[in-house]
Order: sequence, then C-alpha cells, then structure tokens
Amino acid sequence: MNKMNDIIKKQAEDMFLRNPGCIPDVLDHRDYKAEEILAGVEIKRPSFQEGYSVIKKVWPNMPRTNQFGQTSCVGRSWSLYKQILQKIDTGEETILSAKSIYNPIAIPGVGAEIRKGGMRTVSYGVNKESSVLSGGTEAEITAPFNFEPFAAEAAFYKNRSVANISTQNIEKLADMIFLNY
Repeated sequence: MNKMNDIIKKQAEDMFLRNPGCIPDVLDHRDYKAEEILAGVEIKRPSFQEGYSVIKKVWPNMPRTNQFGQTSCVGRSWSLYKQILQKIDTGEETILSAKSIYNPIAIPGVGAEIRKGGMRTVSYGVNKESSVLSGGTEAEITAPFNFEPFAAEAAFYKNRSVANISTQNIEKLADMIFLNY
C-alpha cells in the first residue's frame, strides 16, 4: 500500500502544477467500499439518455456558489451535498458553509483531499453559511479559525458515514451516484 500511496502523492504533485484544488486521496484500509456494501442490490435508475439531476429533483432553486480564486472545491462540494441530504431528510433549505469543512483540512493555495472533507462532515458536521462565512480570498478562508463556538450548530448537520467509490464501471458508478443523491 505504501508504494501505491507514493504513486498517488507523485500524481498529486504533478496535478497541482496544472490545476490546484482537489487532492487525490491516499489509500486507507478503513475505507468503506460502496460497491461491496451494495453488492447484489438491484437499482432502478434513469437511463443515461433520460438523464438525472438531483438538484432539479430535490431543490431546483438551490443557490449556486462560486469559489473565485480559492482552492476550496472540496469544502464547497461537501457543503452542497450536505444541503441536498438535509433537504431530503428534513425538508429544510439551509445554505451550509464550505469554510467549516475546508478550513481545517486545507493545504492553503493547494486544496484538500475529498476523503478528509467527507470525514469532516462525520466528525464535526457542517455550519450554516450565515454563521461561518465562506467568501473572501484563499488566505482568508484558510486563516486559523476557532470552530469551538460553532460546534453545537455543526453537530446538527453531521453525516453518519462516508464511503469510497473506486469502480471504473460507469454503470456501477451511476448506480452509486443515483442511490446516494
């Protein structure tokens, strides 16, 4: 596994030179394998021709965000995903903070690992955007920040678990995306 992680780290270094933001995850034997968890489950999803948009189905007017010059795409993706899950679970339309995910896991000016963003939603949760603002420069969003006063709010928006999808089978990948919104 160490040799594979070295390869992943080298690929990540090469990628940063071209496009900073999302850092490839290193392998971790503790990762749940979504394909194994759902093995044998028959999934009825729309065809590729029909298309599917969870945003159009769940929250069509969900506000879009723009990271401008930040490399906060991991935090933004997880906060938007959690907004969809919250809408499905409770009907609540709450704008959630990318900073509350990205800030503690960021490599400033470089980005963050997807897994670490997901694990942040499990260990800490996600704050409301109105409490922890995500705007500003890369330096502002990654500056040291005390999340302790906002921990109770974030706990309300915790995820229970995250799972890794490593398949190269586009049909299985589509199934996972559809099942997990």
